[in-house]
Amino acid sequence: MTIQGHAHHAARRFALPRIFVVATDLMDQELLVPYVVSEAKRTSAHVVLVHATPYSADPMGLVFSPGLGDVYLDSLSALEAMQRSIQRQGISCSIRISHKTPVDAVQHAIDDVHADRLIAGSRGRRNVKEWLLGSTARAFMSSLTIPMMFVGPNCRPASDGSIRNILCLISLQKDYEELAHFAFYLAEVHDARVVLLHVLEATREQDTNPARTEQWTRTALHGLIDSYGRRKDRASVLVERGDVATETLSAVEDSAADLIITGTREPEHRSPLRDGIAYQLVASAKVPVICYRVNPGGLHAPMSAAHERAALRS
Repeated sequence: MTIQGHAHHAARRFALPRIFVVATDLMDQELLVPYVVSEAKRTSAHVVLVHATPYSADPMGLVFSPGLGDVYLDSLSALEAMQRSIQRQGISCSIRISHKTPVDAVQHAIDDVHADRLIAGSRGRRNVKEWLLGSTARAFMSSLTIPMMFVGPNCRPASDGSIRNILCLISLQKDYEELAHFAFYLAEVHDARVVLLHVLEATREQDTNPARTEQWTRTALHGLIDSYGRRKDRASVLVERGDVATETLSAVEDSAADLIITGTREPEHRSPLRDGIAYQLVASAKVPVICYRVNPGGLHAPMSAAHERAALRS
């Protein structure tokens, strides 16, 4: 398989997940569960709920403080209640509770069950100092290679988690075709419309012929739609100028988007600005954000043809 073919296979596989890992702090289930149920029903996927309980560490290993046993039992009870609420929707669901850090607990679960997507809540960080220090969401973005769906602190409650309109932020950097194809595959699963958005950053893309640059960008985006070859009547392009995060959030309202898709890079190619934009979107958007690691490594076994057909029929 060529590199391009491998990338498109990855995009298709991640759009049709067999197993979701859901990271929960047990205070976000009202917001998370509708999206978890909607996504899992689309592809008949299994859901693994993961919760990390408090712990402390010393050089000899884990040391548990008095009262943490009660915290564990309370957490387990809440996790089981969340599991039952998902199972009542006809979805296969299991639970894991861990004394690891949230990132380690989630990474271990992903590796163990070969998960295809993470769904997580995020309270966000508004304070600049806290933003620079990072958060669990930023740690997920830095370490995980599967797509991550973040239901951020400003997400509006969803009655059923349905996705009818998708806004995909395209950077037009290397491997951007893979991100677009993931958006198209996901739209096919949800029978949703797709808007491909590119923002020309005024401070970084100074040119002598703005109109020609904009036309070239539109042509490139339309080329992505043509290369996918299906559902052209359900896809459109949008080119804006200005601050990327601001223009993306504005486009969410204008396009009535239910989901944002944005790309992140492999660690050696990561752009602090681009991934900072991803984090800004997670912290500010009123809709969930999927962060897709372009050209991720360590792909698992391919999806069976029967599973793919069943997912597309649902």
